Amino acid sequence: MKITMKILMIIQIVFLGALSAAEQDPEAKPKVVAKAHSKSYSITQQYSGDFLEVIHFHDVTKEQVELEGNPWPGHYEISPDDKWILRIQKTGSGDNVGILYYVEKNGRVSRIVGFNEAMWKFSDRSSKLKSKQLYHTGIEKMEWDQTSSYILLTVRGSNVEKSGDGIKTSMVYDVAKHTFAYPKKKG
Repeated sequence: MKITMKILMIIQIVFLGALSAAEQDPEAKPKVVAKAHSKSYSITQQYSGDFLEVIHFHDVTKEQVELEGNPWPGHYEISPDDKWILRIQKTGSGDNVGILYYVEKNGRVSRIVGFNEAMWKFSDRSSKLKSKQLYHTGIEKMEWDQTSSYILLTVRGSNVEKSGDGIKTSMVYDVAKHTFAYPKKKG
């Protein structure tokens, strides 16, 4: 039996429409995407036009904290001591930004203003290509140290003017001093 392209397109449109309607279902339950190691809080995502992302404290005397919405879901990495959250947020095709939050014992959550900009300013100091010469930029890799004092980051970007060329810069962020440095060489 032959199925024409027109029928295949109609099936595809109906299928995608059903998926889209399911994603925007206001009755859809939030999905837990990250949990504090101590289980004192969790982060949920729920799609309703943009992603609604919320920090839920298990201590009911603390209020939930709604994070700014985005058309794409964030990826969250929580420090071993649960005081810090690094959000890697997609912002476009191949691009992401780093957003750092500090979680206080009383449930207050503060965004570290300028984290992503400072990260790229540090990269620009030693990189052959500066951030303004790059596309598909973002955090490629991150890792918390066991003391929660440092984040080891690798940022990457592609050269706007030359295909196949780009940068990868490794750095360490000190959460107490709010400074970036180069990783110490092993050996």
